[in-house]
Amino acid sequence: MIEDSQVDRLVLRSHLEAHGVRVTHTDSAITALELLELGHFDAVVCDVILPGISGLELLKKLRSLIPGLPVLMVTASSKAGPAVEAMRMGAADYLVKPVSQDALVTGVITAVRGRGGRLEAPPPDRAAGPSHEARSTGRAILEQIPDGILLADDQGQVLFVNGPGREILGPQSQSIGGRPVTMLQDFPEFVAFVTQAVIGLETADSRLVRVPGTSGAERTLACTARKLSPAGAGTSPVTLIHFLDSSRHARLEAAMLKADKLASLGLMAGALAHEINNPLSVVLGTLGFLLEDLGDTNHEVTDRLRIVERNTWKCVDIVRHFLKLSRSGTGELHAVLIDRLLDDILALLSKNLAVHGIRVEREIERNLPGIMGSETQLQQVLLNLVLNARDAMEKGGTLTLRARRAGDQVIIEVADTGPGVAPQLRDRVFENFFTTKAPGKGTGLGLAICKALVEEHRGTLELVCPERGGATFRMKFPAADSGEVTCGEIMRVSGEPKMQTFDLDVLAVDDEEGILEIYRVALSRAGCRAAFYTNPELALREFVAGCFDLAILDLRMPQMDGFELCRRLLAIDSGLPVIFVSGTLMTEDDSQIEAAGAKGYVSKPFRVEELNGWLELAARTRRARRGMPYRQPLVPDRQWRVLIVDDDEDVSFILRKGLETAGKFEVVQAADGVEGLQRALDTPPDLILLDIMMPGLDGLEVCRRLRADARTATVPVVIHSVKMQIHDVLKAMQAGANHYLMKPMEIGALTRELLELLERPPLVSTGSPPN
Repeated sequence: MIEDSQVDRLVLRSHLEAHGVRVTHTDSAITALELLELGHFDAVVCDVILPGISGLELLKKLRSLIPGLPVLMVTASSKAGPAVEAMRMGAADYLVKPVSQDALVTGVITAVRGRGGRLEAPPPDRAAGPSHEARSTGRAILEQIPDGILLADDQGQVLFVNGPGREILGPQSQSIGGRPVTMLQDFPEFVAFVTQAVIGLETADSRLVRVPGTSGAERTLACTARKLSPAGAGTSPVTLIHFLDSSRHARLEAAMLKADKLASLGLMAGALAHEINNPLSVVLGTLGFLLEDLGDTNHEVTDRLRIVERNTWKCVDIVRHFLKLSRSGTGELHAVLIDRLLDDILALLSKNLAVHGIRVEREIERNLPGIMGSETQLQQVLLNLVLNARDAMEKGGTLTLRARRAGDQVIIEVADTGPGVAPQLRDRVFENFFTTKAPGKGTGLGLAICKALVEEHRGTLELVCPERGGATFRMKFPAADSGEVTCGEIMRVSGEPKMQTFDLDVLAVDDEEGILEIYRVALSRAGCRAAFYTNPELALREFVAGCFDLAILDLRMPQMDGFELCRRLLAIDSGLPVIFVSGTLMTEDDSQIEAAGAKGYVSKPFRVEELNGWLELAARTRRARRGMPYRQPLVPDRQWRVLIVDDDEDVSFILRKGLETAGKFEVVQAADGVEGLQRALDTPPDLILLDIMMPGLDGLEVCRRLRADARTATVPVVIHSVKMQIHDVLKAMQAGANHYLMKPMEIGALTRELLELLERPPLVSTGSPPN
């Protein structure tokens, strides 16, 4: 019987023993397998849910290893799924707790009789103990257990050690079978634990014992002892020792936690870098306009702005290098250029290496072929090797990066001038969990992962230790064909430094108001007409074929991404040139860009001068499309007229500038409730944006009076307030407000909310405020 609940075990056992059935019980599937090896059993009663190996997993093993043995499954769950699975796997019966005595005994008797056996006593040929066939079956089962298993008799003689156990205990365990456990002389604490377990001094509780490691470092084994009483006359009890290398498990768990943390940090940092790129775009764009406006009029101010500009671009470079190295996933296989790969890594680590007193030398052969593979994975390999070299040179030294071609291979080497690797350890540096670093400084997984990744690229990774000292890690990869190294069809557009002028109509869609403002100024100075949208859905609704010569689309927008917007625009106007702009690196999305039908992309932030490249492309395409009917861009007959009523001059100014920048609103302002009410009644606007807390006439009273007057009864009113309690919202809605927005609110989100409200069907006036 295998049952981990003590109460259920007592009940089930009492049911069977009342009918003369001899019961051996355990709470562990692993122990059950050992018991089945050592003694004869007519049937098995097994709980479905067990710690470690589940009851269904045990059933599957028993069906393959002991096919005729009846197994009855019991469970407290009434779900049909496990029952169907158990019967499909060959269970003799499936009983739901609480199991009655009659049901259990009848099920066991029926199963045993169906096998042709009897309950009264074991068959005579089995009474003396397990057969050779049973022992072989049990040992085969124990060999499949991933942890160490040692069996000892009542005299302390070792009966059996499985493969994982021999691997943990080392060479001394290879010939220990049939000999005293004390022969394991290198493991005194382990021997003491087994000896105490044999004489009955150890309990089933786990105990930690220290043992020497193969590399000299101390390890810790988690050991558990159990006494087994096999069925069969004259059979002596056996002690089962279950042990595992807890040091290895701890390192693996630490490595997994670190990997999870790094993955989370990578995602968070990648998103952060994307967000940083948007304000950097605005800063650099504004700097460019200021420098252009100043010209030669004030050299002192111009020089200072140039310093700001240069250092801002340094920030951009840092973010871009970081994004390259923090990308997750394998990425598509393409020709990776080694010199660029090494440049990216050195750009990120050069300052750190210098702080550690490490000088970097590059010996890169010119015109190297590429390597077909994943740029992300190759970056991971090189980054790990460079960091290992840095750690090896605690007192400084020289890091040398070499790359050369040898026949049809590309050879890359990362060499350091550190102490090197001891000869007896060189064959083990690529093993999992092997490390020469101090505890806490490494998991021993880095080089093993590097080797696996290199081999996935059909390459080799080896350690070379020159006689003069240091260590060199040498990688060999198949060189990519010359045709695979050429640039793809996707363009990385760029332009001449000097801004040109073009007679073009441009559609710009970006959910960031600041980015659109940069487009507005830049396109205006380039002589272009443009329509700007923060809402891609609205841009799509107002788009008409033939209106635009170029579309500049942000790739990451909340309502609809750039890929989807591009596909829909091209479905309306198939000849429209489309350029993507993104705050993240795009090399992983080349196939998506091409599939969407775009002509190219550029990463934020970009230089204003780069507009030349896009506009030149649009000009050439426009000439090619000149036979197509051409219309001027769709412009609304009038803009939405919005009345802002707020006594805070700064808030009112920011709202006005934000709404005007969106290009969809004409803004009128009022400094208090009295002025706001009068302006609304004199010339009813399309929408009123109303603060609550104002001197004299507050926003709620203004709203009630607007609803009571026929001239403004149907004008949408949006309350914009710092109050955020639910009763404040209810008061505003009861006063007749259509919407309630809390301060502060990002201007792009505010614009979207107002446009959505304005595009709804008009309200029907009731002549009085709602109750």
